[in-house]
Amino acid sequence: MCTKTVAVNKYMALTTHQDEQQGNNSASKPLVVLLGWLGASTKALSEFHQLYTQRKCDILTIRPDAAHFLWPPRAHSFNVELLKYLDENHLNRPLFIHGFSVGCYMFAMLLLEVQDKPEYAHILQQICGQVYDSVVIGGLEPMAVGVAKSVHRNSVVRSVISNSLLTYFSVTNKVTVEKYDTAIDIFKNSPVRAPYLFFYCLNDPMCDPEALDALMLSLKGYSYDVSFQCWPKSIHAQHLRKYPEEYKATLNKFLDKIGIGVDTEITSKL
Repeated sequence: MCTKTVAVNKYMALTTHQDEQQGNNSASKPLVVLLGWLGASTKALSEFHQLYTQRKCDILTIRPDAAHFLWPPRAHSFNVELLKYLDENHLNRPLFIHGFSVGCYMFAMLLLEVQDKPEYAHILQQICGQVYDSVVIGGLEPMAVGVAKSVHRNSVVRSVISNSLLTYFSVTNKVTVEKYDTAIDIFKNSPVRAPYLFFYCLNDPMCDPEALDALMLSLKGYSYDVSFQCWPKSIHAQHLRKYPEEYKATLNKFLDKIGIGVDTEITSKL
């Protein structure tokens, strides 16, 4: 299948179908917004690209770096740019969100941004479905562990980085920790009504299952359509590699339910 990828900026790249560029109405097809985890390689994300390109979806791949997480003002600047890009280039087009790990945090920060900039509220209304894989939730320590794992392989160095980050969070509490807590709160009370699918496991130190269960329960309290796939044992943001058949089957069932298919045109959840 012939596709073309063009860099939008340092952190974003758009993958489109050549045949759509030659005349098909891509505006009626869903745009998948793929929010990667920290340190996600192009090869790792390409596995997810294949799941969506076979359904003829265009993909906007976002690869956040540690600074977006460690200094929320950076995430703010990025999301301002993202909202402007979506508004100018993909207005009224159905959007499908697939976030991983810290990428889920980036989406929560985008919700905060829209709260402050209601002129972009229509972008949230364009969302037709949402998938969240390995949400980082459950306290500061799992956040610190996650960042440390993304920047170094040595366990001793990781421990030093993790402890340093906890000190950093303590010192920058008002700019970082309070913003993280606000992001989780808005996620629990999200204005986006489109169906949700969560992937997680019970042994992930960065995704506390009880905290995630509470988040899903909060969303269900709004009568939102919430489903999930949970494994007793897996690896953070690596569920597709660990359980490829189950992951694909669950995701494909979800996509079929929403109506995202090769020849299917869908509408956003207005």
